[in-house]
Order: sequence, then structure tokens, then C-alpha cells
Amino acid sequence: MRKLVFTTLIVAALVAPVLAQAQTPPPSVAPPQQPTVQQQTPPPPPPPTVAPGRGGRGGVAPGQTPPPARGGGIPSTQGGRGQGGQPGPQPGMNVAITRGPWQVPLQNIRVELTIGDSGANRAKKAVSLLLADGYGGRIRSGTATGTLNVDGTARAGADGRILLDLTIEYMPDRSATTALLNQSISVVVANGQATLVSRSADPATDRSVTVEVVATIVK
Repeated sequence: MRKLVFTTLIVAALVAPVLAQAQTPPPSVAPPQQPTVQQQTPPPPPPPTVAPGRGGRGGVAPGQTPPPARGGGIPSTQGGRGQGGQPGPQPGMNVAITRGPWQVPLQNIRVELTIGDSGANRAKKAVSLLLADGYGGRIRSGTATGTLNVDGTARAGADGRILLDLTIEYMPDRSATTALLNQSISVVVANGQATLVSRSADPATDRSVTVEVVATIVK
């Protein structure tokens, strides 16, 4: 009897740890953690390089607004404050450009033309225009038998000579045997001096037509 009890105690002592280990729940396993990525701040951009300007003055870096020009230039179209603290023009606004007063010519030029015609012993024809310096004028004269038209401009140079632009249309007789004179001339002449500017010939006869001009500055 004692032997049986002793055997039972030994078996119970051996089985108890096994049962206790079987009843103990397995330890919980934590899920794997994602690696933490640290965001890096990009380094600040380098300062803009300013190219040296002419005369030792600094230039303007790309993307920067150039400083206002000195003197009486056209106002900037960018927003801001104008002179005297007044609001300046905003972007997109049209800036009016103030022009100076019209300069009146200080002198006139008298242009005198003399047309000579050798055909049928015709008398010379005289035409005179008084023009403002740098401006032009025209004369129209016509009848059923003839035409005399003159267009001209005159400009005085610094040396006293005069630049003339002349267009002449001359037909004293509308008959089929008289040729029409139509010519344009640009010529520089001396002040107050007679100058022969053209001599033309009739293609069918010995007739010739001459044009003499005198330009005089009248102050």
C-alpha cells in the first residue's frame, strides 16, 4: 500500500509541471514596426549673383526688378507710389506720353521758277511759291488749250543751302504736235542764286524746254 501511494506521488509530481506548461498561453508577438523615415529639409538656395554693370555700378540679378532710371523717363507701369506720394500707374494701364508744343518754322523760302520754251517763239512762264521751311505747296493752272502744274517742297540746311523737291507738268498747247513736259527733280541750290535745273528736248522736233529756279530764304 505504501509503495502504491509513493508511486502515485512520484507520477503526480512529474505530470504537474507538464500540465502547467500546457495551460500557460503562449506570449503575444508584437507586429513588426515600420521603419521611420525622417524628412530632410532641402538646403536654402544660394544668393543670386549680381553681374557688375558699366562704370562700376552693380547690375540686376535675374528675376529682380531693375531700379528706376534717372531723369525724365517714362513712368514705370508697375504698381507703387509715384512722385509726391501719389499712387503710381498699375500694371496694364496705358501711360500717356506728353509731347512738346509744335515748333513753328522760323523762316520761309521763296521758290521762283522760270520755264523757257523755244517752240513757236513762246514767252517764258514764271511761277512763284512762298513756302514755310520744311513744308510744301502746289500750283494748278489749266485751260482748254494748255496746262501748267507745279508741286514743290523746300528745306534750308545749316550751311545756308536749300534742298528742293519739284514736280512740273507743262503743256502750252494741247495739239497733237506738242509734247508734254512732266518731270520730278530733287536738287540742292545756293540761297538766292539762279540755277538751271533741267533742259528737255521734244522727241519729234527741235523744240527744247528749260527750267530755272531761284530759292531764297525769307526771315
